[in-house]
Amino acid sequence: MVTPSDVFAHHAFFFGPGEIDAIRSQAPPTLRSTTSRFDLVGAFMWRCRTAALGFDPDDAVRLHIFVNARVRNRSRRTVPKGYYGNAFAFAAASAPAGELCRRPLGYALQLLVEAKARASQEGYVQSVASFNAAHRRPPFPKARTCLISDVTRAGLLAVDFGWGRLLYGGPATIMLTTFHQEGRNEAGEAGILVPIRLPTLAMERLKQQVRKELSADVAIKTADKIDSNLVTGSNLAKL
Repeated sequence: MVTPSDVFAHHAFFFGPGEIDAIRSQAPPTLRSTTSRFDLVGAFMWRCRTAALGFDPDDAVRLHIFVNARVRNRSRRTVPKGYYGNAFAFAAASAPAGELCRRPLGYALQLLVEAKARASQEGYVQSVASFNAAHRRPPFPKARTCLISDVTRAGLLAVDFGWGRLLYGGPATIMLTTFHQEGRNEAGEAGILVPIRLPTLAMERLKQQVRKELSADVAIKTADKIDSNLVTGSNLAKL
């Protein structure tokens, strides 16, 4: 649980081919070969994060996923010419915290996949827009919520504004949100970098939970140490 007196910590988890294979091996056969890396890591970290935060078993925990409305909800009404703004909605999954942590990874993964499938259906985004208009856009539910997005294809590693490529983009500052980014470990291995911000004690539990879930044979790899103000070391210099 989170209290106003909590001190927060930042950490970046790295998922290379070995970690992805370890997670994929836990998926049910029906999803093992078809599920994306984003879905695997998203479901995996949702379970681990929920366990680390120590919610009551009956508490409903939510996973929200950014969904590209332009791609997944093609409508007969095209986007107006010259419009370059964002067009997205949230796919949402929910489960009791105790059940999410007690049941195998396949349960969380199925919830995530089904949530994305619902958001891909024609009319989903239109329904969300109508609901927000009718209710004057109600506040986003922050309690027991985890919000994830995939920016691994955004090309951030190649960004150069004239003074060199990206070294560091800043620590995670919002507890409920994380982004899956491109990353490399110290050996130059490509993978997914997941920066997370949690209360310090919960972060230590999260690290232990991730190691436990990946098993003793596949130790979690992380980016170099991230504290609340600075990133040091050679690993992120390659980003």
